[in-house]
Amino acid sequence: MLEGLRDFPRDYIELYYRGHADGILAGAEVEVFPDKLVVAPGMVLHKGRLYMLTEPMELAYQATGRVNVLKLRFTAEETVSDMTISHSELLLDEETTCTSRELELARFKLKEGARLRRDYQTFADLATEFNTLHVIHVPYAAEGASTLSPVVM
Repeated sequence: MLEGLRDFPRDYIELYYRGHADGILAGAEVEVFPDKLVVAPGMVLHKGRLYMLTEPMELAYQATGRVNVLKLRFTAEETVSDMTISHSELLLDEETTCTSRELELARFKLKEGARLRRDYQTFADLATEFNTLHVIHVPYAAEGASTLSPVVM
């Protein structure tokens, strides 16, 4: 009986979002600092499984002049007693496509000596080639298919 109470909230949420495509459900915004990116707490749907990011996650970055994609990689599940534990990790990758175990959170191309920014002046600024954090390619969970970031809309 207690196991049912413990598992009910997660089962309910996964059933509720059953018809949704992979992507961010809530939160998980990327904040830019001079030497690191911080992903805020949030909820992500991946392969029908709900991932809760309960604490901010940080990752250092540097200027390379090449495209860097901030990805959330889902690691193998582990079973402990009667629970399944799923983990994720942040990584920066120059590969612009995601594998089946990854979800894009942002991308950027930073020139040496420049500062990475996330303050968009105009709609066109969302796609500025250099020194801007891009969220155009970030999938947000929606029924049937992933949708665009609310920033784009």
